Amino acid sequence: MNESEFKSLFDEHYNDLCKIVMPIVKDKIIAENVVQDVFVKLWIRKDNVKINSSPKGHFQF
Repeated sequence: MNESEFKSLFDEHYNDLCKIVMPIVKDKIIAENVVQDVFVKLWIRKDNVKINSSPKGHFQF
């Protein structure tokens, strides 16, 4: 995954993932931090990650 692909993935899913996390943590800033942490870890492991589906297929928004 290159930077452009990562940015597209982030831009497409960040807000929806925050909406999923928000009811669990009950705080907008914490939800945003959790999602950002996931993306940071994804970037760190980008050479070993294969994405086969979208989170949108697993959750209702």
